[in-house]
Amino acid sequence: MNQVADTKLTIDGVERIARLVHIAMLASIVMIIAIVEGFLRPSLGQVNRILYMALIGIAIVVLNSIYLLRDKYVVQSQQILCSEPTNQAALQRWSTGYLITFALCESIALYGIVLRVLGGAPIVCFALYCVSLYTLLLNRPKPIAQ
Repeated sequence: MNQVADTKLTIDGVERIARLVHIAMLASIVMIIAIVEGFLRPSLGQVNRILYMALIGIAIVVLNSIYLLRDKYVVQSQQILCSEPTNQAALQRWSTGYLITFALCESIALYGIVLRVLGGAPIVCFALYCVSLYTLLLNRPKPIAQ
């Protein structure tokens, strides 16, 4: 019996996957920070000022783009799914929006890690870590009202 599995996405399944990915992203940020700060013991060095400003500027741009992309993908799809819960395209767009949001949130922490490994000031790096974690916590997947 060679039956093809039903590949239709369900709202519950997609929400569950989004929650699991969200938790995994939070855990990965915490683990990477612990590894960098606990085991590598980066020394304070002289980081190029242009690199500092570039990474912080990129982090600010990423922070702004998180909300623009989230509105474009997640909010619009959620409105469609409230009226049409079986709309596969909207469900796929909703999950894609959250995955992009999570990746962008984590990238802010990665900029802090890069600065720290290169010898950046701990206060700046911790600020980027905190912004990343806070943004990821604010953008947790919200249930789709049916």
